[in-house]
Amino acid sequence: MNRRRRLIKISSYSYFIFLFTILSISSVPLGLYIRILRLFKSYGSNFKTRVVLYADYMDGVNGISRYTLTLFANLKNSPVNFYLISCLNKLNSKVLLKSDRRILIKNKIKIQLAHYNKLEIHLPPTTTIFGIFLRIKPHFVELQTPSPGSLIILMLSKVAGIRVISNYRTDVVSFLECQNTHPLITILTKFWVYLILTNSEFIIAPTESVKRKVVADFCINHKKIKVLRRGVDLTHFSPKLQNAPSITQKPELDEISYLYVGRISIEKDLDFLAEVWIQFITKETNTLLTIVGDGPYLPELKKKLILCNNVCYIGFTSGPELVSLYQNASYFLFPSGFDTFGNVVVESLACGTPSIVSNKGGPKEIVEHKHSGWVVSYKCKSSWLTHMQIANNLEDNKQKKLRNAARKRAFDFNFNNTRKDIAAFYLNFPE
Repeated sequence: MNRRRRLIKISSYSYFIFLFTILSISSVPLGLYIRILRLFKSYGSNFKTRVVLYADYMDGVNGISRYTLTLFANLKNSPVNFYLISCLNKLNSKVLLKSDRRILIKNKIKIQLAHYNKLEIHLPPTTTIFGIFLRIKPHFVELQTPSPGSLIILMLSKVAGIRVISNYRTDVVSFLECQNTHPLITILTKFWVYLILTNSEFIIAPTESVKRKVVADFCINHKKIKVLRRGVDLTHFSPKLQNAPSITQKPELDEISYLYVGRISIEKDLDFLAEVWIQFITKETNTLLTIVGDGPYLPELKKKLILCNNVCYIGFTSGPELVSLYQNASYFLFPSGFDTFGNVVVESLACGTPSIVSNKGGPKEIVEHKHSGWVVSYKCKSSWLTHMQIANNLEDNKQKKLRNAARKRAFDFNFNNTRKDIAAFYLNFPE
């Protein structure tokens, strides 16, 4: 009870904290903010519903940025007008308004992320954002991540009278615990995420398990959280046609091949996967593990698996080569208990490759146990070994049935459904 009172007290001061932050980083006089606010209050609802998607960066390295770009491309024919605002890497770049409604802006400040060497936090300039808001006149702003940049956008939207929706696609609390982050940074991070979530009208979660996590970690009312399934473009991911050529080298005919695709980082539980694989190949020698991706944990992972000659490392890849890797794999392994959804799991299913995933996190709501793969106990070595041995010894007709079911399951996560759900969410938004 005391904790809830403290959280309520923090929320009551949040707008003053936001306002101080915005005014301190911008040279715009307070009077201009008030005039802009009045302009926004004056325009009516005669426009087609307009939604601005805000993301800190669109660099293709981060899974969320890749998904946001794909989602935006699939929202072009939606009954709602969507715009995408993101920051450019170059500090001196000008504002660009492209024909596809994607707006690239120069950033005010860049902050290097400690655990993501190739990624940076971008803080957008307030005057530029206000200018864009005045030009677009959005009804909603949808924040893709609860970042410092999103905190600035949130306050600007509040000042301008724009309704704010937040996505929760990263399990922030679990990530901080996994990275052994300094206590002060942990407190500050949780605080700004809490401010963003509590000051948003609705929170979008990709799965029911994420919804429950947000309620537990931030004391958010469950009625404020809407579950909207994410989608995958199934036109790019599909099973290989019979006798179709392969871009990548296929495993031997009698070899069972396993595949991991994703960021090579500690929060993906790849240390656990390495331990399982070392023990697994002592009995199942005719196997191959292909690891696709890059990240800070790659050198350590190679050290752990240095004695395993049946492990193949492929760096970051995409397009037809990635699809070919999915198609040629017998099974897909995804041990992470950190991911809130798992796009790569849907991609593997779409290519007809059954997946073995943990019963913690979002992927467990994607894979149907014993139907399109297996959902096994998180970080339970015996459970993983048992199910991988079952997969290894599966009869051909049962494996074919499993692959067909995997492809069928993937259709539940196609972008057509996602596009309809998102449009309905905004068109039926409560006043």
